[in-house]
Amino acid sequence: MSRRRPGWEDEVPMEDMEAAALRFHYWAGKFAEPAPDIADVLAARLPDARHLIAIWEPLATKAPNPSRCLPFCCLRRTVVFYHRPYVVGWPRGGRDMDGVFHPDWNKGFIEYDQIETRLGSDDIVEFDGDRFEVGGGHVCWSKSRPGAHKRWWMRFWARRQAEVARSGGRQ
Repeated sequence: MSRRRPGWEDEVPMEDMEAAALRFHYWAGKFAEPAPDIADVLAARLPDARHLIAIWEPLATKAPNPSRCLPFCCLRRTVVFYHRPYVVGWPRGGRDMDGVFHPDWNKGFIEYDQIETRLGSDDIVEFDGDRFEVGGGHVCWSKSRPGAHKRWWMRFWARRQAEVARSGGRQ
């Protein structure tokens, strides 16, 4: 059962969100890689829950609209855009030395794209002087501003960390 309140994404219009307001405090990504640039990520506090922020990350994909594509979040940062309706992939394989083709039917479903998001669960970001732990999210099709083109976005929520958690103990 989901613990988030229904409709939390729609409480803050994207026009009111701030770009370049987030910065990484802790990135739980690949070891020895620098944290990615999140200057184009939009963020804003929820009006009736000041301990939560809504985060919209634009996804760099050329996957088509939802009528032809179905996004699926798997693993921690991976988003796969499958063909809608699901279509089993075409045979792949190779030819042996005699020129006989041997198909390999273990391809799975046809994918438009597979990308890695920059934000993920357990990342810690700073916004308005507070630290927030990024939680779960989902992929949506939306436009950022009136008159802009629609595109794929990853919507996250983040919860403010308590002072006790940041300092390591009670004072």
